[in-house]
Amino acid sequence: MPSTKSDFCNAPNPQLINLFLTKNPSYITNFGLSQDQIDRQFAIGKSLFALPTEEKLHYRADLEHGNYSGYRPLGSIEVFPGLRDNIEMYNVFKFTPQLTRSHPPVIEHHRAEIEAFQRHIAQDTVQKLLTLIALVLELPEDALTNGHNYDDVSDCHLRYMIYHARSAAENAKFQNVYSKGHTDFGSLTLLFRQPIAALQILAPDGSWKWVKPYPGSITVNIADVAAVLDERVFEVERASRGGAAGGSGAFGSVGVVVFFEAGA
Repeated sequence: MPSTKSDFCNAPNPQLINLFLTKNPSYITNFGLSQDQIDRQFAIGKSLFALPTEEKLHYRADLEHGNYSGYRPLGSIEVFPGLRDNIEMYNVFKFTPQLTRSHPPVIEHHRAEIEAFQRHIAQDTVQKLLTLIALVLELPEDALTNGHNYDDVSDCHLRYMIYHARSAAENAKFQNVYSKGHTDFGSLTLLFRQPIAALQILAPDGSWKWVKPYPGSITVNIADVAAVLDERVFEVERASRGGAAGGSGAFGSVGVVVFFEAGA
């Protein structure tokens, strides 16, 4: 195994290595889902967050004990002293017997559709990405895919989230920040985007750069664990969520994100 990033550039698969060294997050297309199928997930998320708060709270995640399966209420995180976030989340863990929990009717009604979406991403898209990463690391092709099976017990989940609108005055108090800088847990994060530039990444020069949404693509970020696999190649991307580029933040937007990690 080459010992430095420079050595990796002279190793086999230089184009793949360059992709991961310079294009994190990356974009993928032709991943086997139609725009209608993706739009359906956004519609489910909108219906979910339209429920009364007291109903959503019946499905609150056990956040105090590190369990994120279920609902995370508005204002759960302090962004700045005295200022709470304006984000709601609902995390749908895999539909396996070990991870069973109750869900709001809107989730149960669309369970088959949500599970099919999850399974396609897990069994097709992510498997191909992990095979690609294994090739970059000069590992056997199945070195990573074997640890990322849908039916394994893990914290992999589909997340619906909504960023509520803020006025220009409120946005100024928050310095146009909706979610503070962070890295993603697990192996890979797949972000399904609306045509709004609202995600930022920390560039090598220390500045925050907007991540442009590309139609018909998924934004893929190599998360914490994948970087640990070989820190010489993969650099964890620090991400932040700001108001839309050039906007005041006086809008609301729904997000659909899928998080993956190795199973037990």
